[in-house]
Amino acid sequence: MAYYDPRKQHSENQYNAGRDINARDQHSVGGDVNYGTQNKSGGANYGNQAGRDINIRREEHHHHPPPVPPKSRAGSAGILTGLIVLVIFLIIVAFIVALGVTLIPKITSLNLPIPGLSTPKEVLSTYCTHLRSGDSATAYDQYSDKLKSQITASDFVQKNKFVSNCIGNISNTSAQSAKGTVTVTAEPFDTTTAQPPSSTTTDYDVTLIKDSNGDWKIDSMTQK
Repeated sequence: MAYYDPRKQHSENQYNAGRDINARDQHSVGGDVNYGTQNKSGGANYGNQAGRDINIRREEHHHHPPPVPPKSRAGSAGILTGLIVLVIFLIIVAFIVALGVTLIPKITSLNLPIPGLSTPKEVLSTYCTHLRSGDSATAYDQYSDKLKSQITASDFVQKNKFVSNCIGNISNTSAQSAKGTVTVTAEPFDTTTAQPPSSTTTDYDVTLIKDSNGDWKIDSMTQK
């Protein structure tokens, strides 16, 4: 029959209890170490993944540069319009210059008043100048339509074919009318006698008006 020793049994219980505590501590420490290792490994993996993502985005940016903005069409259209306007302007200026070079010498040679720019004094001067030179047609053209209706061009030429002198003078001018005098000297040739031609001087009161075109014309001539 075995003998039961209480002290021996107590020692074995203490030994087993200590072994269980050591085993639990080792398991806890090992678990903590493994967890820390796993966390470190996970952090490293996360950092590596983030780096790879950044590199991928850089490569995509390098291979696909930002789009170039389209050129403004408004600026090109404005330049083209400006060039067209400039060319048209130069053509118009060249045409005006060519026309002036052609017409001005002709107008000057005729000694005619420029329409719209003449004055009553210039009209009487033109009338007398052409009457003295025998250019009765140009002198007749200084008449208004009203005065032309009172004497024909042929009668005017016949009446003034012996004019040797003519002097015109303006005494009063307003916006639409003017008054003055014309003195005409004629030397008719008498073929029936051998005497020198006798001269006659006639004075006229004249009225000038501005017509619908803005030109001054002789509207009436009344013998004094």
